[in-house]
Amino acid sequence: MTDPQVKQQVKVLAQILAPYRSLRLWIYGVAGISGSIGGLIFGLQVLAGREISTALPNLGLQVGIVSLCVWLWRWEKKRQHQQEERIAAKLSQKRARQANP
Repeated sequence: MTDPQVKQQVKVLAQILAPYRSLRLWIYGVAGISGSIGGLIFGLQVLAGREISTALPNLGLQVGIVSLCVWLWRWEKKRQHQQEERIAAKLSQKRARQANP
């Protein structure tokens, strides 16, 4: 097998082992974008001095949501990378055993 074929096989096996990872990453991305838009709106309200008593806590909430989404995204990508490395190592061991019976 050539290198692109191995990479493709590793990605397919990783998706089989963690079928909802793409969905989770999509949800983290959408929630992060939504939090960013909300943070922009509440940040502008605070800068304009309008309804600061309600805008400031909401701004803090939006910043927390964005931070959580970024952390979850990075954590999920790290786990994905680790899983792909384990799969690649197992595949190379299997190929080595098949080459040397």
